[in-house]
Amino acid sequence: MSDELIQHKNWLKRNWKWLFPISGLSILILLISIVPNSGEVIISTTKAYTETALYEDIVKKINSDKEVVAFFGTVQPLDKLALLEGNAVYSNNYNTIIVSVRINGSQRKGKLNFEAVKNKEVWKYTKITILDKITKRKIIVLNSQQRSF
Repeated sequence: MSDELIQHKNWLKRNWKWLFPISGLSILILLISIVPNSGEVIISTTKAYTETALYEDIVKKINSDKEVVAFFGTVQPLDKLALLEGNAVYSNNYNTIIVSVRINGSQRKGKLNFEAVKNKEVWKYTKITILDKITKRKIIVLNSQQRSF
């Protein structure tokens, strides 16, 4: 017989594969049940995350503005993390949206705020502004009077 000790893994090492997902899901369910309107926030964020045409078009539009390009440089496409960190609020049965999201230009960073209205699956922008956080300079790219909010 040998005097070798058999070492067993502790409980956490044996069960981590199911413990962490279940814990995360439990915390999410708890937050949804406690925080008012959190379900709406999750649905809005998820829906905004899938609106790829909306975000691709806005980057093209702001990169075609001479004042934006002169101050911020060429603005990079919005990444998925920026969309998750940002804020999107829908109204009018998900046909109007107000968005605030960070942007990265080749010269400086800023915050993009815009409003849009969907008409027959096509988004029309009604307001687009960009703010430089450091200098507090605000560039108004579009400010349409036709708001439906």
